[in-house]
Amino acid sequence: MSKVDIKNRIKEALEIRGITQSELAEKAKIDKGQLSSYISGKYKPRQRNIDALSTALNVSEAWLMGYDVPMERKTFEQHWDKETKEFEDKINAFYYQLKSIGWTYEWVDNENLYLFTNGITSVRITPEEYSNMVEQSQEFCRRQLQKIILKSSSLLDAAHTRTDIDIPEGTDTSENDIMDDENF
Repeated sequence: MSKVDIKNRIKEALEIRGITQSELAEKAKIDKGQLSSYISGKYKPRQRNIDALSTALNVSEAWLMGYDVPMERKTFEQHWDKETKEFEDKINAFYYQLKSIGWTYEWVDNENLYLFTNGITSVRITPEEYSNMVEQSQEFCRRQLQKIILKSSSLLDAAHTRTDIDIPEGTDTSENDIMDDENF
């Protein structure tokens, strides 16, 4: 797959959007000299500057990088899908679980770590450790709910066991199948 050079895409986008290099540098919060070196082809922008440029020009990153894709930038809502929504729900649940026990966290960009703090203690963890905590948090909640359901179900079974009917041999009378359901 052939690619167009990023310098040509920046020039094209400037022309299409009708803005100057100075305006783009200001919008993208990039040094004017740095932008000039990108446009001249002397240097290629790093990923964070590609993102800043594509946002300021309102073009897709892939297009700006020279790929044969539509120029128009898709909004977040256009990228929204079930998996993304589920992931966001997990992150939100984890955030509120931590908050309920007095902890907060934030991403420290220059360190590529998460900083967890409770006002007294601070801990830095890697993105992998963070992901594990989110997943383990979900699993812990799921297991606790399953225990509660099992306990409730046992109490209901004991209170509602019928003695006035005959149950054919081999009939499963357990109502605990939900415990084995991975989707619960």
